[in-house]
Amino acid sequence: MVPFIHRVRAILQNNVVVVYLALGLMLVVGWMLRPYSVSLANLSSVLRWSSILGTVAIGQTVVVIAGGIDVSVGMIVFLIYILGAGLMREENALALPVLFICLGIGGGIGLVNGLGVTLARIPPIVMTLGMSTILPGIAWLYSGGITRGGVAPIVKQICQMSLGRYIPFSTVVWLVIALAFILIMRRTTLGRKFYAVGSNPTAAWLSGVDVNLVVILSYIISGMLSAAAGFLLLGYLGMANLRFTDIYTLGSIAAVVVGGTPFFTGIGSIEGTVAGTVIIRFLYNLLIMFQIPEAGRMIANGLIVILVVALYSVRRGR
Repeated sequence: MVPFIHRVRAILQNNVVVVYLALGLMLVVGWMLRPYSVSLANLSSVLRWSSILGTVAIGQTVVVIAGGIDVSVGMIVFLIYILGAGLMREENALALPVLFICLGIGGGIGLVNGLGVTLARIPPIVMTLGMSTILPGIAWLYSGGITRGGVAPIVKQICQMSLGRYIPFSTVVWLVIALAFILIMRRTTLGRKFYAVGSNPTAAWLSGVDVNLVVILSYIISGMLSAAAGFLLLGYLGMANLRFTDIYTLGSIAAVVVGGTPFFTGIGSIEGTVAGTVIIRFLYNLLIMFQIPEAGRMIANGLIVILVVALYSVRRGR
């Protein structure tokens, strides 16, 4: 009996296992409170919105593992959401070139963030917060206060389609991206460098790791994935709108933290973030079913982040 208890305790020390158990528990609680919340139709909606937030959260995870934080992700989504429509102009022939341009813009913003953090020694939260105030200004200057262009029909068709009846295509894209980054973080030298830099940048530097380059790459990845999420959002909604509510910055941070990636520790996983994203979106959806207003949902999101970070701190202190 004692060895069994020790084995259970060892399993529960794994953050990924805990977060997937929490996801299962939340689904059960949702079913008890609102049976429709676990219907295939509702879960399909949760997965569709999870795919957009989750794409942002994967990039955020890489940055947090590498010892940083990116609070500009939501405004990168917004900028690409506006620019993508303006550049596409409802022309199918422009869809792919605009996608690459948007990814390049996202990567460029990430590059600027990374250079600011590494070369200018600006604290990550200050650098990315400053960027988050610049980007909406650029979007408004570009648009002139009105939405321009439109979404190519092929982009709307792809982003709104489902495989079968209940599996959104965007979810498949998200899971493919997640699988790719799981392999990168687990099996490649670059992935190990992200963990090393986040755990102890001085030790990583003494081991021959180019710490600045690794940090810059983490922000470039975050910028590109945020741009990809903005493109997915544009395609799903089928139109751009300057009235944009940023649920992606705090949402991605919440997904990362709930998924088992604490700040400034150099530990965490992409697979945990996937589950964390679904938990955040399912909870958000459940609150809507209970007719909780936007303010209440924002408070709940913030409380989750505070509570989970506090729990990690208690566990590390033992």
